[in-house]
Amino acid sequence: MLITSPVMVGREAELTLLETGLAAARRGEGQAVFLLGEAGIGKTRLATECAFRAFSSGAAVLRGRAGSAPPLRPIAEALLSYFRFAGPPTDARLAPYRTALGSLLPEWRAAEAAAAPSPVETAEAVLRLLAAVGEQSAGQQQAGCLLLVEDLHDADAETLTVLEYLCDNIRSLPVFLLATLRPEAGPAGELVRAAERRRSAALTELRPLAAEDVRAMAEFALAAGTGLLPEPVAERLVRDAGGNPFVVEELLSGMVAAEVLRQSADGWRVCGDLGIDVPHTVTRSVAERAARLGPGGRTLLDTAAVFGRRFSLPVIESVTGLTGRELLVQLRASIDAQLVSPSGPVGDWYEFRHALTADALRAELLPTERAAIAARTADAIEQAHPGLPGEWCRRVAELRLTAGDPRSAALRYAQAGRAALDNGAVDSAVQLLERAHDLLADPAWRTNRSDVAEGLVHALLESGQLDRALALAENIPEAGPGRLDPARTAALHTRLAWAAVNVLRNEEASAQLRYARRLLGDTAAHTPALDVVEAHLVLAGAEPAAADRTAEAERLARRAADGAERRGWPKSPARHGSSWPCWSADTASPGPTPAWSAGWPWPPNTG
Repeated sequence: MLITSPVMVGREAELTLLETGLAAARRGEGQAVFLLGEAGIGKTRLATECAFRAFSSGAAVLRGRAGSAPPLRPIAEALLSYFRFAGPPTDARLAPYRTALGSLLPEWRAAEAAAAPSPVETAEAVLRLLAAVGEQSAGQQQAGCLLLVEDLHDADAETLTVLEYLCDNIRSLPVFLLATLRPEAGPAGELVRAAERRRSAALTELRPLAAEDVRAMAEFALAAGTGLLPEPVAERLVRDAGGNPFVVEELLSGMVAAEVLRQSADGWRVCGDLGIDVPHTVTRSVAERAARLGPGGRTLLDTAAVFGRRFSLPVIESVTGLTGRELLVQLRASIDAQLVSPSGPVGDWYEFRHALTADALRAELLPTERAAIAARTADAIEQAHPGLPGEWCRRVAELRLTAGDPRSAALRYAQAGRAALDNGAVDSAVQLLERAHDLLADPAWRTNRSDVAEGLVHALLESGQLDRALALAENIPEAGPGRLDPARTAALHTRLAWAAVNVLRNEEASAQLRYARRLLGDTAAHTPALDVVEAHLVLAGAEPAAADRTAEAERLARRAADGAERRGWPKSPARHGSSWPCWSADTASPGPTPAWSAGWPWPPNTG
């Protein structure tokens, strides 16, 4: 089911320009206008609207499309589309140009062979014919003539010669020339920009629709009425369509076809995950544009697509092996094709213009191709950015997963989670560590999984999810593969005990305290962290103590302070950064035991 908007939105200025051109043609003041824009941006829709308005006003409409056919194909198609129904031209003034027009109109083709007309003669013949048609349209009343040529970027040299001649010579004729083309480097682009500089033509570039126009277009397409478009649908369209009307309609059609967007008596409603696959029409459109760039351009785009929507040019250069100059040439071609654009003020970062462009390119790759590119890209990033600061760690994790290496991906996710926890991004830390924990399901990776689970417990406690932390801690093996050493296990349960104390769940805190002391044995007698937890429980009456609970709590607190001072610990532990042991993403071996693991149970916001 094709979902399309019956109303054109966001193109008021362009429609005004086209209406002005038609009115000028009716006055005998010919004009030329070129519509420039990427695939799907709405050039054909505007051209069709212009043709409809011209026909409704009585003007003659001649329409052709450039392609890989013989020379002058779009001009011949335009003439034939009109004379197929109007009959051959009868204006006597065209007689001297019968030979030149014979190559375009079979009815005027002479039986005997004649010398081929020059390009200028052919162009003048077409100009005279269009003028005659414009004067004769709508009976004896001059209504003008519209010559519409689409996909000019595919035009042959002879067609471009004729159109250039028309641009320079139609100002006093009842002819409106309208042509559409993509912003790709080539002869057609050079022609239209040169004509604009000479003031022989107007060039207007169609921009992506604004967010409000995307919403309005979707509402018209669904006949939903203003304000009735489901907000998740609007957000997906604004985020992923990049303001491209074609992509908006294809996404809506895909949602309806997948039945995740359904119409009911109360209007449209979302009935599932809106993350549908990229519509095949979008994939095919992107693939065709990428293919025009040749092998080097496609290599660049494929690598960038696996990297992500936003990509680093130095990394792409390292992975593809393209030299600096060749890389820049291919990058410029990709920009001209409206596939990518610069990203922000940093000169070596670029991004795909639409979120779906990268998805479409990836969909064209075989799984083995995606995996190989992802592995090479991850290697290049790790070599270029030791330690993987910032977002690099998460990016490498995603690439390792695409490459089919879940263990390496999990360890990088865990590393990114620890960094997020260090920076106070608790929710992100939980998500990253959960991802790492889920990926380490293979029994052979139990040790890695327990290490990640330990960190996830601390992250869950930082986010206030005590019940989930308790349940996860219970699943860490006490013996065999994947067990933590007694000191780390005791530190973990001490931290759980303190979290339970903070929410007045004293019975659970006591159970965690007893378990930790049992693990440590005699060495636990003067463990500062355990003494702090026990002091709180004594004050609350949750632990057996002397008759004077206050005195006993004070004794425990002083002993904790003395023990911490002997060990050189700070009065309050550092926030986040020391909450759990770190490990190497390559070896997964625990590093030095930090303050949290040594036993400090303070809550995250004290320190």
